[in-house]
Amino acid sequence: MLKSKSDMIPKYQYLFSYGTLQNEDVQRDVLGKVLPGQADRLPFYDQSVLEVVNGGRAEASGTARYLLAHYSGRHTDVLQGTAYPVTAADLRRTDKFQGPAYKRIASVLGSGVCAWVYVDVRSSSGGTPVLADHEVRPDRTVQALFEDRAG
Repeated sequence: MLKSKSDMIPKYQYLFSYGTLQNEDVQRDVLGKVLPGQADRLPFYDQSVLEVVNGGRAEASGTARYLLAHYSGRHTDVLQGTAYPVTAADLRRTDKFQGPAYKRIASVLGSGVCAWVYVDVRSSSGGTPVLADHEVRPDRTVQALFEDRAG
């Protein structure tokens, strides 16, 4: 039985990464920690590469090439990546890190987990554009799965 409204808000949401944020060094730089993750996939998306030629973003991640997800709607298109449990504070940090080439949307992964995903800002979206952090909450059973694996 729930004791208060705060019991209804899970501690973690999920973030799906198909690129740079899978790198533990990048996680340490952006979030100050390494996240436990679970392999997953993002159906109906393909990808392209964004070349960054100047400045801080390339220096922060150690690369000047970034993947951009685009909604294709084709069942043959699937991006492989990792789903991570994240806090609202983690999401604010990753929003700053991602920059203007990306928008954060909510999408259902191949496993059935609802997760935030950064996609190309120009992409028509198969997910739900972000209006506020409280719009999408993960299934508590999936949250327990991640917590069990995290230790």
